[in-house]
Amino acid sequence: MSIDLEFEWDASKEQENFRKHGVLFSDSAMALSDPSCQTVSDPDASVEQRLIGVGADLGGRVLSSRKASRAERRWYEGEA
Repeated sequence: MSIDLEFEWDASKEQENFRKHGVLFSDSAMALSDPSCQTVSDPDASVEQRLIGVGADLGGRVLSSRKASRAERRWYEGEA
């Protein structure tokens, strides 16, 4: 089964994420599109179900992505 994923992001937030973590959102999107990407439950989630996606970008870096916390979402949306 194949699922087409579509991603969009704010370019300035991508650059900020790169400065902070050394990872571009485009690299993360690539990792989530990796046919070998694995999705597992987030063991740190306490109230709601959260998933972590682990895959590789074209450079072979293994990256993980998960649903943002409320604080991370507020930071991302510029509300923090």
